[in-house]
Amino acid sequence: MNGKAALCEGKGEIITPIPKSEKLYLAIAIGDNRISTPLAYALLDEKYSCFSGYSPRELDREKLLTDGKLTETYNIFESITDFPDIERIKSIMLSHGANDAMMSGSGPAVFGLFSNENSAVRAVERLVEAGFSAFFAETE
Repeated sequence: MNGKAALCEGKGEIITPIPKSEKLYLAIAIGDNRISTPLAYALLDEKYSCFSGYSPRELDREKLLTDGKLTETYNIFESITDFPDIERIKSIMLSHGANDAMMSGSGPAVFGLFSNENSAVRAVERLVEAGFSAFFAETE
């Protein structure tokens, strides 16, 4: 995909380019809390009974692919983690204008999506002041 926006589904193996994606600015921060990926998956299996009868949350896939507007994000791993750093990072991002903020994978990284570059840069500065490793990025 080379830096282009895409919708990733399944276990991340189903990748669909988003043709008209809006430019987004990102703040990315890393907290101190860690969980091993195998343990994270084991906790998901335990919480959701190995996903017996589980229906994944439906996103407005067609709207995303048609007009390129990312209106919501979701990460099921957030349902099994209780890390204060994750919530603190998300709170800082949202208070600085992030449209949404979400843990990446099983953590500890969190990303915030911003429509405004200056807001994303200010969020990164605030996160660094708060003691987190934080970085700025943007989509093409």
